[in-house]
Amino acid sequence: MTETGKSILTPRSASARRRFAALVALAVALAMSSASWAAGEKITFHSQRDGNQEIYSMDPDGSNQTRLTNNIFTDGEPTWSPGGNRIAFQTNRDGNAEIYVMDADGSNQINLTNAPGSAESEPAWSPDGTKIAFQTNRDDGGGIYDIYVMDADGSNPTRLTTDPERDLYPAWSPDGTKIAFTSFRDGDWEIYVMDANGSNQTNLTNAPGSAESEPAWSPDGTKIAFDGGSEIYVMDADGTNQTNLTNDPALDLFPWWSSDGSQIVFSSGRTGNYEIWVMDADGSNPTQLTTNSALDWEPRWSWGVSVNYRSIGTETGVLYSVGDASISASSSTVTFGAGTSLPTNVGVGDELTLTDSVVSSITLAQVRHHQQNDYSGHRRGPAATIRGGAVEQTVRGSAADRSAGAARPRPCSPALSRQ
Repeated sequence: MTETGKSILTPRSASARRRFAALVALAVALAMSSASWAAGEKITFHSQRDGNQEIYSMDPDGSNQTRLTNNIFTDGEPTWSPGGNRIAFQTNRDGNAEIYVMDADGSNQINLTNAPGSAESEPAWSPDGTKIAFQTNRDDGGGIYDIYVMDADGSNPTRLTTDPERDLYPAWSPDGTKIAFTSFRDGDWEIYVMDANGSNQTNLTNAPGSAESEPAWSPDGTKIAFDGGSEIYVMDADGTNQTNLTNDPALDLFPWWSSDGSQIVFSSGRTGNYEIWVMDADGSNPTQLTTNSALDWEPRWSWGVSVNYRSIGTETGVLYSVGDASISASSSTVTFGAGTSLPTNVGVGDELTLTDSVVSSITLAQVRHHQQNDYSGHRRGPAATIRGGAVEQTVRGSAADRSAGAARPRPCSPALSRQ
């Protein structure tokens, strides 16, 4: 523990690593043989099944549906923090729409925006967990919304878009350098992208007469799924190769990727009632996850609850991503990111302990977009064991070893209509 009470990454002995070798091998085997989603991952959504709109979570196969909020007001638009230990959401419990945050189990609900008289909604966490983008009408009032970003504790709200038309639905790229969003500035709804500081705003979809909205980046950052008016589409991150995935006469919307990029969860009215569905990333195998008479809406898949293969570069003391297989960790831990700085006293072969406060200090990053990068030049060293919650694994190697692979209702967002 540090003087401030925060835990750190702590080297352990070689004997400790050997004691856990059997557990490591078992955990790796289980992870490699499991479903495409890691145990511990969840999908949040909001639902009116209990009489008013509340936030729920469930396992990615639709099981264990659990109510997280419980009050007489409207709660919606839940989105996971990196690491899966917190949820940002929108609520009108203070008399106007505000951005709140709560723990993954629904406890410790806190108002972040505190902007009476305005409407704040559609929160989106940055990949490192330090910031939250959102839409707000605080500057123009009425139905004119802009994209803002604030620190994860609600401080330092900063305006990113200033167009006189509506800008909505911010979504961070996995590397944290860009934000995709929906805009009506061209006379119809289009998907735009900008740098994380608001510069270089560029139209990606360029589809006059249609309505594109609700962008969602794939975990590797190469593609963006979006609502193409009544269908789920996917395109390359530069706007090319726009492809219809759903091809269903009903309304399909609010896409979100699984943590490994193999599936997309979405809302659909194809049964005559809006439910949560999941499909493979190419649009095949659509599967219904929720079944009730009320509206289930706006699903979000948690990403950061796995610990991936790692290697430590001997020259720099920096942790690098090595592989794609994942082992489940508890919901209070987070995926290590490639290039994450480690304490200078950590060496190759040391065992590292991942504890909760590390999640918020040095390890918040989505890893998968780094996995295609070449980190050659780091010498091969002995194995290093990384512990994450109840899970441990032994890793070894360097970049040289992985060159091959390493008319719909919108209860919470009235600003967007399909005209």
